[in-house]
Amino acid sequence: MKLTLYIDDKKYDELEALASKRNKTVDALIVDGLDLVAAHNSRENQILLDGAAVAAIAATVGGKTLRSADDVVKLFQTNFRVKLGGVEYDLDVEDAHALKDQYSGFSNFMSYDEFVRDSIREALSQYLWGSTRGTLAYK
Repeated sequence: MKLTLYIDDKKYDELEALASKRNKTVDALIVDGLDLVAAHNSRENQILLDGAAVAAIAATVGGKTLRSADDVVKLFQTNFRVKLGGVEYDLDVEDAHALKDQYSGFSNFMSYDEFVRDSIREALSQYLWGSTRGTLAYK
């Protein structure tokens, strides 16, 4: 089946420039866009993010480069998952942000990994023994 679209000259020029950057024809660019929209299923919790949204996510977690859905998934798995022995615990976003905020006061003295490790150690010590080791208080 053939479909004829009428696109004003300004919009066509924009599409032509974009297609050229991607080594495609305007027709191929339009078909790719239609395929993307047709494959989107909001009932499966698929989310389409524009560049500004991706940049905001990247900035929130320290400026990581995000180029694909896999990059976003890996980002959340590595930044919000704590492994302790054979146990994994996924932090919620609020906990992760609280750790990042508190780390700012220690960033001149230790790495973020050291801060998280010591914070967990101090919290466990407080919970198990009723007092902390003072590791973070003296840095």
